[in-house]
Amino acid sequence: MVHLPARFGHRAQLRAAVDLLAVELDHPRLGTDTIVPALLDSLLLYILRAWFDEQPEPSNTAGWAAALADPAISAALHAIHRDSAHHWTFQTLAAQAGLSRAAFAKRFTALIGQPPLAYLTW
Repeated sequence: MVHLPARFGHRAQLRAAVDLLAVELDHPRLGTDTIVPALLDSLLLYILRAWFDEQPEPSNTAGWAAALADPAISAALHAIHRDSAHHWTFQTLAAQAGLSRAAFAKRFTALIGQPPLAYLTW
């Protein structure tokens, strides 16, 4: 469960996504069946962004929030998800992260909970 306190004037993009969704649901028109799922996806991302922005800085924690806050591991994750069909190797992922293979393996495994290639095949 994610709780975001209401603050007038904050999170304009989130408010706009909610407003657009409300209009589509209140007044369905041609294309509503396509727009609503896209707006729900956008709404989820805006909610997650707002929630991540309110979290204290991770300090030696693991999990997705810590992994995404880590520039090196985040770069590797973005590369994997941007092109999952690419023939990734341990070396190319470490290069994406800008780390040595040993440092990359240790950091990735500590944050994600599994080694990079295990994550990739998962």
